Amino acid sequence: MSQTYALACDQGATLTFVATWLDAIPTASWAPATVVGTNDSVVPSASNGYIFECTTAGLTGALEPTWPTTLAATVTDGTVVWTCAGPDVAAQDLNSYTAYMGISSTVQPVLNAANPEYLAFVTTTSSSQGSITLGGAAGTVTVVVTGETTALLTAKKYYYDLFLISPTDVSTMLLTGTIVVTPAVTTPTYE
Repeated sequence: MSQTYALACDQGATLTFVATWLDAIPTASWAPATVVGTNDSVVPSASNGYIFECTTAGLTGALEPTWPTTLAATVTDGTVVWTCAGPDVAAQDLNSYTAYMGISSTVQPVLNAANPEYLAFVTTTSSSQGSITLGGAAGTVTVVVTGETTALLTAKKYYYDLFLISPTDVSTMLLTGTIVVTPAVTTPTYE
């Protein structure tokens, strides 16, 4: 599922942004009266963004505990002690992935690399329009749209979609949204 972000830049300015693809760590949800072993992990039934590791084995209580949101903090649950082990998401490894981003003047129902409606098209192969750099195991995606490209866009709202392509050719839309291009402003020189 993609996220929506609004971007903005001046005509002729380089537009740069960084996104990170995070995926949920597959973990069981907390349950009452459950036998838990050391190193088992759970997430709260109402996510608080953290995963909890069992550091003292036992039986969970009848009522869910109040989960801490500080790393290494502990909470007792029945006879179990849980330790806040970290975020419940991890970066998607983007090694062997490619990416592309298209910029269009209208919202398109289906956008793809062959769409002639793109006014600008940026990929993991650097070009005069820009480039996308993938951060491997860190899951980062750095997009640069050159000033040369934004200078050709008139001042108005545009639409973009950023896709990642897996090594097995599975396409995932990571980001979608708008780019508002504002007129370039000349700064006067005073003598």
